Amino acid sequence: MVETLKANVEAEKTRILAFIGRTGPIVSNTIAKTLNLNSFLTSALLSELVNQKKLNASFIRVGGSALFYLDDQEEQLMRFTNFLGHKEKETYELLKKEGVLQDKQLHPAVRVAIRDVKDFAIPLKVSRGNEEILFWKFRFFNDADKKIKELLEELKPEKLEVQNAINSNKFLGTPRSQELQREAAKEPVKEEIIKEAKPKKKREKSASIEKVLEKWASENKVIVYELIFAKEKDAQAKVKVKTDIGEIDFLLVLKNKRIISEPDLAWAYQEGLGAKMPVIFLSPGKPSKQILEYMEKLGKGIVLRKL
Repeated sequence: MVETLKANVEAEKTRILAFIGRTGPIVSNTIAKTLNLNSFLTSALLSELVNQKKLNASFIRVGGSALFYLDDQEEQLMRFTNFLGHKEKETYELLKKEGVLQDKQLHPAVRVAIRDVKDFAIPLKVSRGNEEILFWKFRFFNDADKKIKELLEELKPEKLEVQNAINSNKFLGTPRSQELQREAAKEPVKEEIIKEAKPKKKREKSASIEKVLEKWASENKVIVYELIFAKEKDAQAKVKVKTDIGEIDFLLVLKNKRIISEPDLAWAYQEGLGAKMPVIFLSPGKPSKQILEYMEKLGKGIVLRKL
């Protein structure tokens, strides 16, 4: 029986890979409908294929869902840039035009947006003396080394010296370091109150949320095989869930709060994409109608479970 299930799973994976090979980047719902598969099962199979590095998942969202594609279909993602937000689309166009951009030279809004254009913006860190300089390369730009050298030559030595002084460990926390940082940022002096950490209290909170997670996992016969973090009211872990087709890996995101917000779900969904796993969002809160509608937009890569 088990061998038959495994064979069926592998057969469906082969069908999915062949289908994507013909269509190019595509969302999970279309795969499920075309191949006449259960949508939740399709999401689980896609997640496994991504984990096995046989498939890739995009950061671009089309109707709230990632695009799944093969290694040789990367450039086809450019067909979907109209689904990027306004600022992200502008940043994409700028990066595509320039090939390489230096992070510190970007407008603050562009610096934020470029970190959300992950399908096309590749971070490159270059060391120069004690200074580490961050550049962003357009994914399909082939002359990055040459362009970075040109940008480095344009940097004024005195600017690097000031930055080196700020970043140097021996100056950290000194009044001179703080002064340099304020001068470089051109910000007014602000009073900062540093509160001493209370390790004991933090450990107690961590243990408490871990117990909540362990209790739920035990009651629902879920195997926690990697605890990523547990602090205050949040926890995250990699778990295995038994299904009719065998064990499936999930990223479990626990938020011990009564009201679930769209940002909570969006963050959890992004974490799942980063881990290349479907998500179980665990919370004691009852989802509102608005949250349920938002869940539909996100697709089948995330499910809600109540504590």
